[in-house]
Amino acid sequence: MTIKFNPKTIPQKIGWYLAGFADGEGSFYVTFRYRKDYTWKWRITAVFNVANKDRVMIHLFKKQFKCGTVRDTGNGKYLYEVDTLNALQYVVIPFFKEYRFFSAKKKKEFTIFQKIVNILAITPRTFSQIKELLKLRMQLGADRINLFKNLDATILEVIQKEVIDKNKTQP
Repeated sequence: MTIKFNPKTIPQKIGWYLAGFADGEGSFYVTFRYRKDYTWKWRITAVFNVANKDRVMIHLFKKQFKCGTVRDTGNGKYLYEVDTLNALQYVVIPFFKEYRFFSAKKKKEFTIFQKIVNILAITPRTFSQIKELLKLRMQLGADRINLFKNLDATILEVIQKEVIDKNKTQP
């Protein structure tokens, strides 16, 4: 079911405030979690989140976006997170297209994130799309490049093995 959301219904003061807050405190990223029951053995999830000690501020995102979750992280911070593809496509991305980021870094991250969400919206996924997602994730998390290198090699290895195994069993 497609979410109906119009960022223009958010009062401009609040919209620009949330965008500015996310510019400094928000993150866009993509996770790969190993799952034996998935075709490619990886659950791939795009995520937008904002964390802060101010609970009221974090709940303002939830109230305006009408999606996602808020939780206490246990370290004195609260986290607002949106990780469903539908909500990312029809709420988060339209919101940040309307209320744009000011920092060059966050603008770049948002552009990459949009590409990731667009690829994730395509089903079924191909091996080349997964490789592209890994490449984009590397660009998105340039500050975590060493962490991703080893994991990305493992992801590709598992996927390639799956492709080889499937080809062996097909007539």
